[in-house]
Amino acid sequence: LGADSPRVLQAALQGAWCARRCLEDPAPWSQVLGLYDRLLVVRDDPVVRLNRAVAVAHVVGDNEALAEIASLDAIRLASFPPFQAVRAELCARSGRMAEARAAYEALLALNPSAAERLWLWRKLRAFPG
Repeated sequence: LGADSPRVLQAALQGAWCARRCLEDPAPWSQVLGLYDRLLVVRDDPVVRLNRAVAVAHVVGDNEALAEIASLDAIRLASFPPFQAVRAELCARSGRMAEARAAYEALLALNPSAAERLWLWRKLRAFPG
């Protein structure tokens, strides 16, 4: 396997997280973003782009991450729970509450587990209005 093969880069992503000695250590978001940039070159797919957007949110900002998510095929990803979850959280953090609510409701419609459903209902109840 080459240094920039998808499997090696995915292992490097896991390694970046595992290198933390404890949860109190800073998250390696800049390193994670760099690794996703490299992975995108060899495996450009919606899941890699979505995961990269999470890193962008932490390194650059939520609005920039939302712009990247907006470039994804929302129709195709509508039934993919991580897409709705990331979109909901970023919209909420950006103050786009109507969009966040819609994404959380879309996520609830995907029949999550009982624990996830409870967590989502709590998130929705915390919204103003």
